[in-house]
Amino acid sequence: MKRTSSLFFFACICTFVLSGCATMQQTPPKISIQSLEKNMIVTGFGGGFSGLYTGYVISHNGDVYSWRTTTGSPDSLEFQFHTAADSVTFFFRYLDEIGFNDLTFHSSGNMTSSIERITGDSKHRLQWAQDAGVSAPPEISTFFSLVNNYARRHLSKP
Repeated sequence: MKRTSSLFFFACICTFVLSGCATMQQTPPKISIQSLEKNMIVTGFGGGFSGLYTGYVISHNGDVYSWRTTTGSPDSLEFQFHTAADSVTFFFRYLDEIGFNDLTFHSSGNMTSSIERITGDSKHRLQWAQDAGVSAPPEISTFFSLVNNYARRHLSKP
């Protein structure tokens, strides 16, 4: 009887350990935004009841990162994928063509969206809220959707 219960206990432990190891997923290491080259576009969306903000960072060299935090600004990033630099050139050129660095738009509300362009030591940010009563210029909200759809489409590929 004692031997049977010991074998049963051993089998249960082995099953538990092996099934736990089989379902563990490795989390990619977090990367500091300060460690990246200083030519990137950062998008973000969040706030509300949870206070959670999420977004993407597209670097000029084609690396795409995701982030999520409660502070509203990315501090640590998770690498998602790399694409050819010429694939992301469109996004940087778009901002240049609409004169992004000359635009000023800042509204706040319950849920906010933002686009930030970081080049060298300079940062330029536009922020808007859906519930603020004043919507972002169409070229800004369109750009925000383009970046997020681009990242999500790549992440959903098998």
